[in-house]
Amino acid sequence: MNARRRLPFFSVLLFLLLVMVMALWARSPRHADLLGVFSSAGHLQGVASDRVGLLFFASDIPFGREYGLTADVMSAPRDDFGQVHDTLYDKPHEKWHFSGFRFSAGKLDLTGTLTCRYSALIVPYWFLVLVLLPIPAGAFRRGWVTWRRKRKGLCLGCGYDIRASTGKCPECGEEIPATKTVKAASVPT
Repeated sequence: MNARRRLPFFSVLLFLLLVMVMALWARSPRHADLLGVFSSAGHLQGVASDRVGLLFFASDIPFGREYGLTADVMSAPRDDFGQVHDTLYDKPHEKWHFSGFRFSAGKLDLTGTLTCRYSALIVPYWFLVLVLLPIPAGAFRRGWVTWRRKRKGLCLGCGYDIRASTGKCPECGEEIPATKTVKAASVPT
């Protein structure tokens, strides 16, 4: 029973992530949304909505220890963020790309004297939707079937008509809820 309770929470969490990914995908033609997270040493890490997918970014770009373990969120016009995208994925730095996935790593020359290492991975929106959709869809289907079976007076396990039954389902042996037992006594035979 405990595993059954955790599954709906997990399904709801995945559903919320799915909604968030689809909202970012819908905004991506006009805006790039960025979440910057700073490591304990104050180095920039982040996630951004790129025009083709989510961009995951890790670096040793120093912002200072005062930024350690903090985060910042911002939105930028797509064209402005396009310059960042082009810098990260220029020919010498891009390592591979396949079906919307892209990986880049290398060094960024920030000031002429400060050079920092980075890695960037783009995961396409279509893949994120494909991964996030099945569990919430299955949970919705199970909830729909359970609701329909309760409404029609059917066994929740197998769908057998239990309106005239008491105790256990004659088909699969699942316990009939007490509320069903009371109603079953009032059903004329």
